[in-house]
Amino acid sequence: LEPLTIAANILQGRYMRLNITALCLKNLYCIFWDVKMDSKISTAVQVSLEKCWAEADQDVFICAVVLNPFLHMSCFS
Repeated sequence: LEPLTIAANILQGRYMRLNITALCLKNLYCIFWDVKMDSKISTAVQVSLEKCWAEADQDVFICAVVLNPFLHMSCFS
């Protein structure tokens, strides 16, 4: 559960941006996609992340990542 704690600290930061939020969600999904992870925990976290992503305004997050001058489209390749 350490990745969730780290993500919570990052997402509560003073200088939080939309692109960082989107990348945190993506990173958490990748971490909990690992086959070495306990399947119950992994599935629960993935379902929760998918629910959050479905409820979010996805266009704004994608736009924030694409318009970031340091990232552009590199996150999608």
